[in-house]
Amino acid sequence: MGLAACCGVALVCGVASGAPWTSNGPTGGIVNAVAVDPTVPTTVYAGTNGGGFFKSLDGGVTWSPISTGVANVAGTVVSGLAVDPVTPARLYATASAGVNAGGFTQNGGFSVYESTDAGANWASTPIEVLVEALALAPGTLLAGTLDGGMWRSTDGASTWNEANTGLVNTVVNELAVDATPGAVYSGTTRQGVVRSTDGGGTWTPTAFLGTFDAIRALAADPSTPGTVYAGTTLSGAFKSTDGGGAWAPAAGGTPPFNVEALLVDPRPPTSSTPLASAASSAARPAAPTGRP
Repeated sequence: MGLAACCGVALVCGVASGAPWTSNGPTGGIVNAVAVDPTVPTTVYAGTNGGGFFKSLDGGVTWSPISTGVANVAGTVVSGLAVDPVTPARLYATASAGVNAGGFTQNGGFSVYESTDAGANWASTPIEVLVEALALAPGTLLAGTLDGGMWRSTDGASTWNEANTGLVNTVVNELAVDATPGAVYSGTTRQGVVRSTDGGGTWTPTAFLGTFDAIRALAADPSTPGTVYAGTTLSGAFKSTDGGGAWAPAAGGTPPFNVEALLVDPRPPTSSTPLASAASSAARPAAPTGRP
């Protein structure tokens, strides 16, 4: 299974065998977030700092801008992306801008954007906290914030409720949904990786308690329950195969800088290639042996 990481300057790719990481676009700003269509793994979305949204139909080889409905693309900072696993044409994103698609003045604040046509058009949905990360568990949209912990919506982002039981620190940088039903991971600044087994209702710490750096990125293997990757601010990426019980550096390693986002290629291991992001464009490794 391949692993991708956003490392502050580009979207970069690497595989568990240790293939080299190379830059691969998109151009237009720091890549802060990536997401893949679970039904069409070659469809990948990227959110940037100052460049809006991008979409790739060939697994990250080429990219096209998709920011219709975002009024101030140059002033927009995308921090999170999520694809609905039931209806993949529905996307959610967290972004800050001077003025969002709904005309609300943000002044550096965050809002939630929604697309119902695979990124072709975007519209804002209101939320009053600084949202940094999004995740879609069955029937639930989770929003991790920079100043208010965890929030949940069960009506497609129309209304929100706090869900902070078990969270000691309320700075939530990233979220990932495990293949185990109900299991969700949260990456924090000072509490490491925390885990929920009830769809984000309550939280408990994992063995990754923030001894390294802030957890800026998380990705769960969609085909292997309990396998999750965590990206740190300075120490690269780490992997757990037991739902967070133990962690070790990810095989093959990641570039020695801030990992902003991680993405696991959902294709079978014989043909998987990871994507990672490193501050302004994307990168991917040479194709593994046997991959078309």
